[in-house]
Amino acid sequence: MTATHVRTCHHGKRDIVLSSQIATFVKGNGKPIIMVHGFALDHRMWIKQVDELAEKYRVITLDVPGCGSSPLPQSDVTIPSLAGAIMQRIDGLLGQEPAVFIGLSMGGYIGWEMLRRNPGRFQAAIMCDTRAAADSVATADGRRQMAKNVLLEGTESVMSPMLLRLISEQTYKHQPETVELMRSMLLGTAPQTISSLQLAMASRYDFQNELGNFSLPILLICGSEDILTPPKEMKRMADRLPQARFVEVSEAGHMAPLEKPEVVNAEIMSFLQANHFG
Repeated sequence: MTATHVRTCHHGKRDIVLSSQIATFVKGNGKPIIMVHGFALDHRMWIKQVDELAEKYRVITLDVPGCGSSPLPQSDVTIPSLAGAIMQRIDGLLGQEPAVFIGLSMGGYIGWEMLRRNPGRFQAAIMCDTRAAADSVATADGRRQMAKNVLLEGTESVMSPMLLRLISEQTYKHQPETVELMRSMLLGTAPQTISSLQLAMASRYDFQNELGNFSLPILLICGSEDILTPPKEMKRMADRLPQARFVEVSEAGHMAPLEKPEVVNAEIMSFLQANHFG
């Protein structure tokens, strides 16, 4: 997935780099942080992290192929192919400069591939509300069924019910702006993208037995109300990683960075400083 054209323009206070493959947004200066969003979302899910992190770092958010402003590839989509495309885009921006990776949910799945394939390129990683395990048979079957249903019924029919599974009850009741942002991202994703990404996640690699090989510092963040990647599962992941810290965020669901940004941002900044990044 090679970008065939790149142009740079000014977009408010943020530089936006547009390629034929991946829309990439850059803000700030300093050591680079790469942020990869979750399934059927886009770079806006990091809206409550970017400004604070950009005060000290060069923050790079992007739209995964098929999401936001990035077109869906014509070829079959897999988690390794997404990781390769994103890494190629990052190489174009940074060369071989080391970075920190931050990913949520599907972004974490992509992240494990990026870390495994490019071990010298990342000094640390932050995995939010994600897992290292592959899908169970039942979960994979459910993804394949959604991949079929969305092409027949459209985005809203399959994604609207998903909203309440992504955020906590407290967030739904008390953060209407977060609910609307989530709804905008979910319902703005094309049926073909939803189908392709579900199939990609259903067939992804199981990293559970390789966690011991990730020797870089890793911060694991999980919402206490996350029903998709529960805290106990992420805590088990932390126990198998050589250098890991696990943080549970109270009253947050699967979208902890968006639901509880003050807590998540403080943990991220503390982790980066403790590991001498920047």
